[in-house]
Amino acid sequence: VSWTTIVSAYSLQGQHEKAYALFKRMDLEGVRADRVSIVTLLEACCSQGALETGKVFHDRARESGLNSILMVRNAVINMYGKCGSLQDAREVFDKMDHRDVISWNTIIGSYAHSGLWSQSVELFFLMKDEDIPVDKVTFVNALAACSHGGLTEEAAQYFTSLVVDFELQPSVEHYGCMVDLLGRLGWLEE
Repeated sequence: VSWTTIVSAYSLQGQHEKAYALFKRMDLEGVRADRVSIVTLLEACCSQGALETGKVFHDRARESGLNSILMVRNAVINMYGKCGSLQDAREVFDKMDHRDVISWNTIIGSYAHSGLWSQSVELFFLMKDEDIPVDKVTFVNALAACSHGGLTEEAAQYFTSLVVDFELQPSVEHYGCMVDLLGRLGWLEE
């Protein structure tokens, strides 16, 4: 059984301290972390809000050259965003040479999660301007930002665009965002 498998297993079981300890042991024994172990540990930091530990893993990714891997950078953005360090998340995002839909969804979701609705919507428009293909997750993030920000007209436009422009089938999450928005506005009869 590989080190990465054990680190991942601990993390998936919520035994983050054991995963961190095993990672330190790997380091002491000269075993290089791979992208899977770094991503797994960054995800563990998200679930615990462990920003300082996440920064250590981000540093390790840079030192080992893993930071150039898109999957790792997306995990770093996610960790910073979920740990409340949007400035660091945005810095990593802005420095990326290549961004995929996951990169965009992660940064848009990070702003929405932090209550910065207008910035989240601005990023949604920037994503569209850069011709990055949007997906259902993109629309969940945009609709959630509109819902929490009270942006009724924008939410209606996005919901319509989801179906008409992008020919995507709305999911339970999309309808949930719309119900949440209408509920916040006291328009549940709508």
